[in-house]
Amino acid sequence: IGGQAGCYRGTDLRHGGSHVFIKQYFDLNEDVERQRKQSRFFLGIRDLQERLMHPNLKGRVGRPLDQGIVDYTPVCVFLFIEGQNLQNLLLDGIDDEDVPRFMVALAHTIMLLHDCDVVHYDLKPTNIMVQWSATEGKWFVKIVDFDGAAVGGRSIRLGAVASEHFFAPELAFDDLGDAGQKADVYSFGIIAYS
Repeated sequence: IGGQAGCYRGTDLRHGGSHVFIKQYFDLNEDVERQRKQSRFFLGIRDLQERLMHPNLKGRVGRPLDQGIVDYTPVCVFLFIEGQNLQNLLLDGIDDEDVPRFMVALAHTIMLLHDCDVVHYDLKPTNIMVQWSATEGKWFVKIVDFDGAAVGGRSIRLGAVASEHFFAPELAFDDLGDAGQKADVYSFGIIAYS
């Protein structure tokens, strides 16, 4: 369970039984505020789905597949990504020669996101999935968890965003408008330093 949602693994029976990752967001307190935020969230998720379909982002991001309301709370469904997150990989230990490859792949994916007018705002090692491809003999990096993203300059977030060790200082003031793409670049720098 994350800070603002319960996370589950499931099976998509409609599309061949593939594994999915289900995120059910915790209920928000006030009904009017909840409805306003949920509406903004789902409009943003739809826009995000379209932008993340860009051919250059194929295989680089955890794109939402579906969304809806269950028990009065928003739910999003994502294709399950095999592998491990970068934090666990760092704890297990990685070869020094792999680090530059990860950073180049991550920087390239962030650049592609920004080209599609998507700012993640919560880049951190647990939101970066790493997969080894035996057939290609190389590592692949995928960015996941777009709950706090801004799409086309509009925030889609439901609640708090960013993790204190990785977020840009301007995000502490809850003003995403001034942060923009620079916030992701700052987070990238902290990840690279780590």
